[in-house]
Amino acid sequence: MLVGTTSNPGVLNTSVVVNSGASSLAGLVLQNNTTGSTSTDGSHITIVGTELRIVNLENAATLFSNNGSERMRITSAGNIHTPAGATTMTNGFFYIPAAAGVPTGVPTAITGTVPMYYDTTNNKFYVYNGAWKSVTLT
Repeated sequence: MLVGTTSNPGVLNTSVVVNSGASSLAGLVLQNNTTGSTSTDGSHITIVGTELRIVNLENAATLFSNNGSERMRITSAGNIHTPAGATTMTNGFFYIPAAAGVPTGVPTAITGTVPMYYDTTNNKFYVYNGAWKSVTLT
């Protein structure tokens, strides 16, 4: 465990833990707390196998930020959003795939969700739920 070294004073109260035991947090844990514990008493990033877990226990959300400004949030209920928008905004949008023409591929199924696509030639917005369904945008 590495805890706030003098060679890097900007990481005080931060630890890097490699845990290969029977713990549910087996893997690499990067956490920020004052207890030094590897349990769920602080915000942390955990890599377990091929899964990346980002936990922020202070507000029960996963935050993605840049230079201290929040860019995206995943709430504990699973809602995904960006900070509040404005009619003049130029950034902060969620993007969906777009191309010229009708989609023909069969998307990988993810239970409880539907893929979206925009046809730039015909100005149609598509949703797939066993077949591609569209509405024309004017």
